[in-house]
Amino acid sequence: MQPLLHSPFLQALGYSIINSLWQFAFLWLLYYAINTIFKLSSHQKYTAGLVLEITGFTWFLITLVFYYNQTLLLPQNLQNTPIHLAGLFTNSATTFKQQFFLLILKTEQFFPYLSIAYLALLFILAVRWIYAFRFTQKVRVSGLNEIEDEWKNFVQKISAQLGIKKTVNIYLSKLV
Repeated sequence: MQPLLHSPFLQALGYSIINSLWQFAFLWLLYYAINTIFKLSSHQKYTAGLVLEITGFTWFLITLVFYYNQTLLLPQNLQNTPIHLAGLFTNSATTFKQQFFLLILKTEQFFPYLSIAYLALLFILAVRWIYAFRFTQKVRVSGLNEIEDEWKNFVQKISAQLGIKKTVNIYLSKLV
C-alpha cells in the first residue's frame, strides 16, 4: 500500500480536488454576477451555467496535469536541493510561518486518501448511473400495455396545443 500512497497521480489528484473548491466557487460567483448584472433568460442562464461548468472541468484537468508534472519533477528537485525538507520542520515549530508550513505538509499526507475516496465515489456514482440508464431503457420497451382511446386523444390534443409535431405515444408500464 505504501507505493500506492506515494503515487504522483493520487497526490496530483488531491491537489486538484482541493484547488477545484476555490475554482468552482470563483466560477459560481462569476455566474451570479453575470446573472445579476444582465438579468438572463432561462435559456441564457442554462447556457452560461453550462459554459462555466465546462470551463471548471477544463480548469480542473489543467490543474491535474500541472500538479502531476510537478509531482513527477519533485524527486529530481529534492536531490538538487542542499537542504532536505524533513530537517526544516519538526513538531516543535516556533514561528507562525513554520507552524503554517508544518500544517500544510501534514495536510498533504492525506491527499492520496482523499483521491482514493474521490475515485471510489466516482466509481459508485458511475455504476448507479449505468444501472438507472439500463432500467430506463428497459422501461421504454418492456412491460408496456395499450391505454384507453380517450387518454390517447387527450395526449394528441395537448401535444397539438404545445406545437409538438412528432407523434406522442402513451402507454401503461408494468415496471413502473
